[in-house]
Amino acid sequence: MRHEITEVRNSRDYKRFLEFPKTLYYEVLKLNEFVMPLKIITKLTIANYNTPKKRLLLAIENGEVVGRLGLKVHSHAGETKLHIGFFECYPDKPEVAADLFNYAHNLFPNLEMVGPYCFRMEDPYMGLLVKGFEIEPSFMMGYNPDYYNDYFVNAGFEQVMDVLAYDVLGSTEMPENMRQRKDECEANGYSVRYMNPKKMKEEVRTIAKIFNDALSENWGFEELIDEQVKDMYLMFKFFVNPEVVAFATKDGEDVGCLIMLPNFNPLIKANKGSLSLKLIIDIFRKKKKIDSCRGYALGVKKKYHGEGLGSFLVWHSWYRSTRHAGYKRGEISWILKNNDSMNNLTLQMEGKPNKKYRIFSKAPLVNA
Repeated sequence: MRHEITEVRNSRDYKRFLEFPKTLYYEVLKLNEFVMPLKIITKLTIANYNTPKKRLLLAIENGEVVGRLGLKVHSHAGETKLHIGFFECYPDKPEVAADLFNYAHNLFPNLEMVGPYCFRMEDPYMGLLVKGFEIEPSFMMGYNPDYYNDYFVNAGFEQVMDVLAYDVLGSTEMPENMRQRKDECEANGYSVRYMNPKKMKEEVRTIAKIFNDALSENWGFEELIDEQVKDMYLMFKFFVNPEVVAFATKDGEDVGCLIMLPNFNPLIKANKGSLSLKLIIDIFRKKKKIDSCRGYALGVKKKYHGEGLGSFLVWHSWYRSTRHAGYKRGEISWILKNNDSMNNLTLQMEGKPNKKYRIFSKAPLVNA
């Protein structure tokens, strides 16, 4: 029996959409490296799924889900594109993947299709893993089987950008030139402070302002708007260790920020996407016992570029993360392949590039 593509329109189908990765990865593929994202994070990312500009799709065969895809008409900086994400599909079914992509594109044939995003580049679980399948993902980084790349290519997508992840040992000593830049920053009046958990809402707004300024010219970056700031606050309440969120300050102004996230995946893996009461208790009780972290985001306001503040923040944050918070290793992810300054900085820390994620694009089906 041939599959059919249907749109999620009720809570039953939405539940099937959310649960499908559990069936695919644990029962069909049996991939031990996979860590299913917490469904609460997926729900926050999807938000309202049944709108004129946002759809969730299921591929059904013999009454069973064999594939899924999310799509969103996304406008930013005067451009409108069709962002796709949350893609999953059974092995040996390239026709199912192609039909999911085609169904999505035919809904909005005048738009370029880009992804996988869920649904913004800055949201968790972006990109398609194309290197590093033998390694478990870090917290809020994606994982997928290797055949997905062929599904995208065979459906007519083209690569537009790669993002990289690096593994860094906690025992790594910072290079001398980084220490010198750190000393120069301090001599020029810069200091470091760490997040105040009692003022987290205010701190999150400060972080958003820094990154909106710092990363505005980066490929694909979109400013954090109020909705994303609220989501960030909820994420920080649960999943951030304030002791390793560092701010560079000068003359009373926060001008840069580096966020290190504890790697919660070893805690959440066994729950297969569920946020149980026991897991919530474990998160709060064991947060400081987690022994690995992820370098999640680094930004310095453009006015202060060229001052060495990247090295300044990395030196302080890495020292505090590994010597004070006790992280034995870290993943620096993700970094745009064309971001030479950040890639070089990570290589100076003896970072080993061990994962690669890919962004694809497909031209509009018809002219606007």
